[in-house]
Amino acid sequence: MKSSTIILSSTCCLIVSITLSVSLFSGNSEATLEINDESLNMERTAYTIFSNSSIGISFEYPSNWTLTEKQYLFDVGEPDVQVSEFEFPSVYRMFNYFNSSEEIEQDLNRGLDIEEITKAYKDHLISKYELANVTDSPALQKYIIGNYSVGTFILNTNDEMLGSTVTQQIFLIERNDQISILEYIALEDDFWSKESQDILNHITKSFRFI
Repeated sequence: MKSSTIILSSTCCLIVSITLSVSLFSGNSEATLEINDESLNMERTAYTIFSNSSIGISFEYPSNWTLTEKQYLFDVGEPDVQVSEFEFPSVYRMFNYFNSSEEIEQDLNRGLDIEEITKAYKDHLISKYELANVTDSPALQKYIIGNYSVGTFILNTNDEMLGSTVTQQIFLIERNDQISILEYIALEDDFWSKESQDILNHITKSFRFI
């Protein structure tokens, strides 16, 4: 395990601190990004950089969230990477990355384009969940993910374990004849809050294939 710290400063009193931890064996690296603008007296915001060359992705997520990686390749339905924040009953936020899914692979092999695959996957999830409904799809141009074609929709579902309605935004990213899935999930009342949307935007803007 190798660790190093990089500190950058500018004339406007913006201090950026990055702590990098790299595993030479697993290919994982994590860095904590802390931004503190002393001139504006802003609260410090911290993000951790997740990077895994084996999975082939990197992104930034809030440093107080919990990171989980899939342990076994054949754990069907489990995300390859998950970061989450859970403080029952008021806070429930989660970001998942799936390399692909069986249903999507079948649609891709049938020659469907990203728009058709997105609609088919949306219909699949609606049939999977009880009391599911889809809100108006957000403007795709808001989300530029790794310069690849993106399909997205927002789904509301009833979570029996939480006893609440959760809202999830699904992103399908087409690249190299493969489609990867990103999910951002939060409690319905919290999903559209500024804090929640800022986190979603930060994660999607920082997401890269490596």
